[in-house]
Amino acid sequence: MTEIRYTVRFERRSSIALRVGEDGSVQVRAPIGCPRAQIEAALEKHGRWLRARREDAARAQAARHVRPESLPFLGKRLPVRPAPDGIARRTEAAFLLPEGDLASLLPQIAALYAQAARELLPARVAHFAGAFGARPASVRITGAAKRWGSCSRAGRLNFSWRLVAASPAAVDSVVIHELTHLEHFDHSADFRRLVRARTPDFDTCEWELRALAQSLEREGLR
Repeated sequence: MTEIRYTVRFERRSSIALRVGEDGSVQVRAPIGCPRAQIEAALEKHGRWLRARREDAARAQAARHVRPESLPFLGKRLPVRPAPDGIARRTEAAFLLPEGDLASLLPQIAALYAQAARELLPARVAHFAGAFGARPASVRITGAAKRWGSCSRAGRLNFSWRLVAASPAAVDSVVIHELTHLEHFDHSADFRRLVRARTPDFDTCEWELRALAQSLEREGLR
């Protein structure tokens, strides 16, 4: 019997899905009529993963209640320094923030990242769109926490403000990925081959983005 506490939601689905919430709670989505023993077996099988995710969630909760010492920006760590006038802003060398912990400062931090994303990402989209002969309908900056970017069938590109925490090369890899969806609106083998061919250091960028997602979550930024 698993020692992990959890809640179950039964729904029309074919398999069991596990999720760890921001508060560390474990939610199970199971097929209607799924035996409790099968749910328990899934929890036991993925116990190590669940414990790791709950530890990450606990660290993220703790991080939200302290003032960050530094923040990631374009692949580097910029120190957080007091804002003399109490107005949040970013310089080339630092984030200047008023007093407060991460939880209270997050709206201002998000606004600084979003501003930087609006300055950077449309220009990178225009650069690669010209190279590929692509014509995106629009570029929008969002607060998406789980996706770096997306592309609609209408050609609208969306990018999370969190993307500017990544290195310039990784930022470009996401821009290339979404622009390539204008040619292949899927994740087929043809799509993957084209993205890889267009992306220098593809594997390095993929590794960096996965690691960054985990880091942002631990820091309470995702």
